[in-house]
Amino acid sequence: MIWTINLMYLILWTSLSGAIVSVIWFAIGRLLEKAGFLHITYTLLKVAILFWFVPITYGVLLLRTQIMDGFHLSFSPNFFITPGILWTATVFCIVWFAGVVIGIAQYVMQRVKMSKMMRHAVSCPKEVDQQFTQMCMAEGKYARRVRVRQSYQIEIPRVTGIIHSTVMLPMKIYSVGERNVIFKHELTHVKHHDILFRNLTRLLCIVHFMNPFAWWFNRQMRKWSEYACDYEICRHNYKLKVYYQIILDMAEKSINAQISGVQLLENESELRERMEHVMKCYKKKNKSKLVAGILVSCITLLSGSSVYAVSAASISAN
Repeated sequence: MIWTINLMYLILWTSLSGAIVSVIWFAIGRLLEKAGFLHITYTLLKVAILFWFVPITYGVLLLRTQIMDGFHLSFSPNFFITPGILWTATVFCIVWFAGVVIGIAQYVMQRVKMSKMMRHAVSCPKEVDQQFTQMCMAEGKYARRVRVRQSYQIEIPRVTGIIHSTVMLPMKIYSVGERNVIFKHELTHVKHHDILFRNLTRLLCIVHFMNPFAWWFNRQMRKWSEYACDYEICRHNYKLKVYYQIILDMAEKSINAQISGVQLLENESELRERMEHVMKCYKKKNKSKLVAGILVSCITLLSGSSVYAVSAASISAN
């Protein structure tokens, strides 16, 4: 049952590394946001996902060198093995496997529900379909495979599908201006690959369900995907006040939060938070690329140093 100890340490060290990098991202991200680099902050958040899935710290322990009658690599992290640790590892693995099975079951059920909704979706009216097609052609190659459908099972617009994305509209009548905002918003999510990253953070929560930082990270991904989407649209397509006024007008018609996909409308407090974050960066002018480069270098250096320090401390302890 030695494998239970290795599995326990693999999960714990990877979870710890992910939490450390996430905290560092949060600290550096605040500085980047104040400097007006919201999009860079979101990009770094995506990069931070790697530290939750790639066992860097455990890999350092696994591949450390030892001097014993010559130079060679040890492929076993020589952790202390006692009856108490073995029992703890066994219980940990049982609980972890149970939690993962439950999490995967919930995720699969949600995907099945989504697939059923897609099968029952219907084509949009001709004028809506034409408007969407024209916008996709203008957006470029990434948007040309995206479809638009309507469904009785949703109350707010959303986009779903990692490979073949589909913009889903509720059975409501929207003005041309409202549809423009909806389509632009959802296509920007497709451009940013937000559906993929939100699914990755969902899987992250399944693997590291015992770590509260994993759930916090998942919330940050959901929030910052909206911040980055709004920011890009307000920079290139709409004035900030006009954009959010249209969103608020639509929000008054229907508010029903759903997080299994990527959606346009949220509750009032979340919409206000989105506006505040975007306005901070929207008002910044003459942003220095040098400042951004320094801050990005800092988070990279701090993340690597922190993970290495944890690994080194463990090696010295052994």
